[in-house]
Amino acid sequence: MGTAVLETRAIGDLASAEAAVDAFCGGFVPDVLTASQAADAVRRLSALERKVVAAKGRAARRVDVSSMWKHAGHRNAAEWMASQTGDPVGAAASLLDTAKRLEGCPATADAFAAGEVSAAAAREIVGAFAVDPTAEAGLLAVATKGDHRQLVDSAARVRQAARSAEDEAAKHARLRARRFGRTRTDADGLVILHAGFAPKDWAVHAAELKRATDAEFTRARREGRREPAEAYAADALLAMLTAGRMGPVRPDATQQPADATTDQPTDPPAAEDDHSPPDESSDAPALSPPPLLGPGVKAEILVLVDGIALKRGYVATGERCEIIGVGPVDVDWVNQLLPEAIVHALVHDGVDITTYASATRSIRKAVKLAVKARDWCCVVNGCGFARRTQRDHRDDYAKGGSGSIDNLNLLCQFHHNQKTRDGARLERHGDEWHWWPPPTAEQRASHHPPSDPWRSAVGANLTIWNLDTS
Repeated sequence: MGTAVLETRAIGDLASAEAAVDAFCGGFVPDVLTASQAADAVRRLSALERKVVAAKGRAARRVDVSSMWKHAGHRNAAEWMASQTGDPVGAAASLLDTAKRLEGCPATADAFAAGEVSAAAAREIVGAFAVDPTAEAGLLAVATKGDHRQLVDSAARVRQAARSAEDEAAKHARLRARRFGRTRTDADGLVILHAGFAPKDWAVHAAELKRATDAEFTRARREGRREPAEAYAADALLAMLTAGRMGPVRPDATQQPADATTDQPTDPPAAEDDHSPPDESSDAPALSPPPLLGPGVKAEILVLVDGIALKRGYVATGERCEIIGVGPVDVDWVNQLLPEAIVHALVHDGVDITTYASATRSIRKAVKLAVKARDWCCVVNGCGFARRTQRDHRDDYAKGGSGSIDNLNLLCQFHHNQKTRDGARLERHGDEWHWWPPPTAEQRASHHPPSDPWRSAVGANLTIWNLDTS
């Protein structure tokens, strides 16, 4: 079949698709649908949207390669595409870059074209594929479940693992060379602080800022105030800067443990993953443990470490030694840190926490930290809230449910309230959490509860490690 025939068929098919979409959208009346039918329409339209975006990306890539955009008076293909779509140039550039990278990732390209993954998911996968092609299948499996937050975390681990062979001192020097701090003022006059630090430089201060933020939260509750968690963090940072060092909490603010149960979940700020090359001209200082925070004050740091890495003394590809909420560090540095902080080491097997070690002797604290490290955020599939989560007893504690890690999990306030008051259910089946949302009015009326649970992996933030130390 000749090229001209194929071109004519493609243009004809596109015109037919446009006519069909016009007819559907022009006559679509969502008010006549039941709630479940409307939800199904959203899912189907989302899949259709993903397919259209994939086709648009491939067509835009063709324009990019042809350089037709030059003759249209644009400086680059992204600028031309933005003029056609009305989107920001950055969004157009992102889709073009994804379309280009997908040419080397056929499995992801097929899934994208079929509407199984979104453009954002495809972008995460191709970024990880660039450093580890073997990770594509696993990331695709995560992406097709629709949990974008888990996909972002998994892709970040792939990129981290690809750099695990890098000398730790060189890695710290590279990250420290990229440190920055700047301020700006927004249109309303609010001063915005923006900063970046190497994980080892920031780890202790992050723990202390969390402690100070919890104290500000307690102060606000005592004064009858309810504000976003970011407002309490700003108050805490200002108090610490005013005191002249990163350390002391306001003396009249009652301390609250970092893993305390509270009632104000807030979506955590997204971590920026910047892999720009190191500044070879930097003269970063040698590694050393962070300084004490103040007389008699020690930070409390939660370290999640693969058991085999702890035994070996260093982290190999695919393993983890990480300060929760801060980032990866090397095992040797954790040992250096011990005189300066209270370190909780949690060993896992890829699903559950198996061992706890700390300078403290509290069994209750061990259980709290184990639950926090295993779940880290609300366990309901697609939620991802990590701040001020609540410990939930799947078997009601008041009715004899145990306080062990096997009966505990983290839920945000919203999902905890749904489970407590609205009839939602959470069960653990093997290595999966099964969440049944509250039944709808239609389901209650028909006495047909939801049949298919939302599934998420137990220990989704943990990584499998290999017992082979050779």
